[in-house]
Amino acid sequence: MNTMNSPLDTLDNGTTSNANTLLPTLITSTPSTSPSFKQLLASNYDPSTLTVFKQSSNIIPKIALKSCHISFLKACRDASLTPEGLVLKNPIFSTRSKAILFKAQSLLVTSQLSSYKSSFASLSNAYHTLLGQLKSLLSSEHYDTHSSS
Repeated sequence: MNTMNSPLDTLDNGTTSNANTLLPTLITSTPSTSPSFKQLLASNYDPSTLTVFKQSSNIIPKIALKSCHISFLKACRDASLTPEGLVLKNPIFSTRSKAILFKAQSLLVTSQLSSYKSSFASLSNAYHTLLGQLKSLLSSEHYDTHSSS
């Protein structure tokens, strides 16, 4: 059984989430005197390794964006607020129609939150798969140096 918490557990446990704390990154800032990590990959490994690195780098901002959306929608849900894009117009101005629309808008927030969580989990799994590929493609020296920074 896997005892490691999933990124979604981290988001649901009440702590502030940040994609940088959820997932390790291989992108580091290097001194200008040393070659960049991309240049190192291009000169020492075959092109498929650089492709895997670029794919993993491209997923990171998407994960961060999903994390922000999830945090925002949770705050909206907890405060019983509806984001502007999910507000439904009330064609009939009655108490009953207002209650129905409020319930529908709450369900939309919940549905959207579920959709973002699913997308976040999918991207997170893809990212961890790419990291596993990188670990198998890179020498331990290069992987450890750039994954721990």
